[in-house]
Amino acid sequence: MPSHFANSIDAVSDRDFVAEYLFVAAMCGVHLSQMAETLIIYASKEFGFISFSDAVTTASSLMPQKKNPDPVELIRGKCGSMVGELVNVLVTLKGLPLGYNRDLQETKPPLIKTAKEIGNCLRVMTVVLQCLSVNKEVTLKAAGDAEMISTDLVEYLVNKGIPFRKAHEDVSALVAHARESGQTLNELSLSACQSFNQAFEDDLFQLFDPKGSLQAKTSPGSTGTAKVKEALAKAAKI
Repeated sequence: MPSHFANSIDAVSDRDFVAEYLFVAAMCGVHLSQMAETLIIYASKEFGFISFSDAVTTASSLMPQKKNPDPVELIRGKCGSMVGELVNVLVTLKGLPLGYNRDLQETKPPLIKTAKEIGNCLRVMTVVLQCLSVNKEVTLKAAGDAEMISTDLVEYLVNKGIPFRKAHEDVSALVAHARESGQTLNELSLSACQSFNQAFEDDLFQLFDPKGSLQAKTSPGSTGTAKVKEALAKAAKI
């Protein structure tokens, strides 16, 4: 904010800084909520990609085997109230005439409440991330699903000079054939693959290594191992 206001009416009635803070906090809350939901899904029995520490879970009151990820569920829930406080302030401001109005005192509670909540959410999420463990075997097995490499097959054909649309259609047909025959893509013979596109050669089976697939992703912002490490290094400096 400036050291002084250029207009006296603006000085007593402006609450843009409140609305702007609430928007940033609400947007941060939305990202935290998305992260929380992703972690909850990844920790579920159906996925099993990660495990929460006992330090950030509570026991079920009924099921002895169940651990409830209360902190991340509460973070997900808090996002709604932060968005609500932003709307609360905007609706208060939108109907006011120029100058100070008593309604403006109603902008303080949402600001104070949201500041506390977003701070708590950030601190709790930090602890959750520090304590969770990644189930490497499960995630590697999931990444090894042959159909996950379908896009790599399209790129393989494109690098062989096949137009993208043609490559996409041929790989789509190849995937459908594998499903109908009860096979995975990497179980198909080379001749079967070539029946959909003659550009397929023996080296295509090297693509089904998930680690190799990741290493091949080198464009900025991609999921390649090197690029992810770069992103983490940049984030650590913030």
